[in-house]
Amino acid sequence: MPGVVVILDGESHIACYEVGAAAAFSGLQLRMIECPGGLMQPQTVRDALRADDIHQARSRLVCLENTHNRAGGLVVPLDLMQAVAEVAREHGLRVHLDGARIWNASAATGIPLTEYARVADSVMCCLSKGLGAPIGSLIVGPREFITRARRTRKMFGGGMRQVGILAAAGLYALDYHLPRLKEDHQKAAQFAELIRRVPGVRLIPDPPPTNIIIFDIAETNKAVGDVAAKLRERGVLVVPFGRARLRAVAHLDVTMADVQTAAAAVADVLTAA
Repeated sequence: MPGVVVILDGESHIACYEVGAAAAFSGLQLRMIECPGGLMQPQTVRDALRADDIHQARSRLVCLENTHNRAGGLVVPLDLMQAVAEVAREHGLRVHLDGARIWNASAATGIPLTEYARVADSVMCCLSKGLGAPIGSLIVGPREFITRARRTRKMFGGGMRQVGILAAAGLYALDYHLPRLKEDHQKAAQFAELIRRVPGVRLIPDPPPTNIIIFDIAETNKAVGDVAAKLRERGVLVVPFGRARLRAVAHLDVTMADVQTAAAAVADVLTAA
């Protein structure tokens, strides 16, 4: 609904990477709050709520993210999510979960996906990240909500034709790739262990909680863009994640041998004169 407020972490994916789509397409106002370490606190949400005043836009939705991308693949504790959701519902707000990597949260904790989903009124999840499908994201929610979502998707031009083959790849990923997600976490841990030894490298967080590795190179006095470009020349793809940070992600196409090679490349590039 245009003209209402969405409360979310200022470092969340929705706030940082969606090209202002919430405002441009839906007329929403984002209330971005500080969530140190990627952990949204119930009291911070309560403080961000707008009064029922004719001069103020009304708060209608709280968005959570798990795992948290910019917090280094952080697994947000389920009890904290529940506490935030409780505050939201006390004040008549709905809860949306950006669960692009919710599979990784479940793999890391052993908590069933159903328990995470139970917290929210709607959940988004990706088939094309840790699960390795070539394409695809899903929105999950009550039947009435999905009916409206389909219509909105059509309005925004998000419909696709003849997607049966892509859907089959997604189903295969759900059947066969969920159990192996812990392997990606092990690869990330090994990569972190190797680059931790490189002078000037600082892991954020340390150790990486899931399959995302963010490392700060400020102390090396090297530009992240230059480092990323030199690593690309060596077949290692990383993403600049701020002025002094880079992000790497472990996935099913990366082997432990690749981890060794990538870590060696990082060491060579960062220690080169």
